[in-house]
Amino acid sequence: MNRTIRKSTIFFVLGLVVVGGLVGACSGGGASSGVSAATTQTSNVRATTTQTGNVSAAATTVNVTMTEMSFSLDPMPTKAGQITFVVTNHGKIKHNFVLEANGREYATQKIPPGGSETFTVDLGPGTYNFVCTVFGHNLAGMQGSFTLA
Repeated sequence: MNRTIRKSTIFFVLGLVVVGGLVGACSGGGASSGVSAATTQTSNVRATTTQTGNVSAAATTVNVTMTEMSFSLDPMPTKAGQITFVVTNHGKIKHNFVLEANGREYATQKIPPGGSETFTVDLGPGTYNFVCTVFGHNLAGMQGSFTLA
């Protein structure tokens, strides 16, 4: 599959490198969780991931609200396990939600105003970053992270 590298992707990766360096400097390291992943395609999202390993049985639904240059997660996820993200665009322009998990990206399409997409992923303990990759949105504040225990 051909992919074109966009400026937003470059800025996103550079941001992750900076944040990753800061988190790594503060974390003191850690052991590998031994988590493996299998990906299946679905009709309304690029990928759904199933992991095995140190993942708890907790199931959580997180409502992600997107508006101009901000995300709101309700509730903010805190426990590892299966998490369903219900992503809704309450803004006036298109946005997307991209979750960085285990070296992969799990993303919605660019959702028009009033639109919604849902995806489910199993996540182990750790810190996860999310961002809108529409050009310039991440630099204007459409990014964040959460930590799962």
